Amino acid sequence: MDNLLEIMRIMRKPPMGKLIVKIGDSQTTTLDEVRDPKARQRVLAAIGELVSYAGGYAVLEDAGLAPPSQVRSNRRETGGEGELTPEQAQFLESLKEQPAPEPPSTSTRLATILNRLDNQPEHQEQVPEEPRSTAEQINVILQDLLLQDEQLRDRRIRLASAVGGGLQIIVDDEVYQRPGQIPDRAVQEIIKTALRKWESTE
Repeated sequence: MDNLLEIMRIMRKPPMGKLIVKIGDSQTTTLDEVRDPKARQRVLAAIGELVSYAGGYAVLEDAGLAPPSQVRSNRRETGGEGELTPEQAQFLESLKEQPAPEPPSTSTRLATILNRLDNQPEHQEQVPEEPRSTAEQINVILQDLLLQDEQLRDRRIRLASAVGGGLQIIVDDEVYQRPGQIPDRAVQEIIKTALRKWESTE
C-alpha cells in the first residue's frame, strides 16, 4: 500500500475524553476550526466514507453512537415505510427551506420577447474592423496587390510591427528591415508600390 495520503489523525484525550482530530500540524476538536477550504472538504469526504465503512448512518443510530436523523424519526412517528439516506434527508430539508420561485407573468414574458426582437439587428452581417496599426493598413493594400500579381500571389509576403518600433518585412519566413535588402526585385517593387499607395491615402 504505497503512496498513501494521510487525511487526518484521530486521537482521544484519556480517559475517554474529547476526540482530537489532527490535520497537518493543526489539532482541532470541531470542523469549524478547520479554516482551509480544501482541507475541510477532504475531512468531510473522509468522514462520509467512514460512515459508509461502518455500514451506513442507520448502523450508527441503531448502535446508539449517532443521534437519530430528523427524517428517520418523522417516518417512524408517521409509520412511513423505507428510509432515506442522510444525503437524501439533507436535500429534502434544503428544498423545504427554499421558497418556490414565482413563475413570470404572461405580460413579463411577452415584454421580454418583444424587447429581444426590438434589439435584434436587421442584418447579422459582421462588419470588419478597421486596421489599427500601420503594418495592418499597409498589409491590406499589399495583399490586394499580391492577389493581382500572378507571379507573386502564392508567396508569403507581409509587413509586421518590429519589437523596437518601425516595420519589418517578412518574405517566406525571412525577415528584412528594408525593401532594398530583399534579393527578389519583384518583391521589392510590390512592397514599394504598397507603401506609396498607403502614403497617398494618409
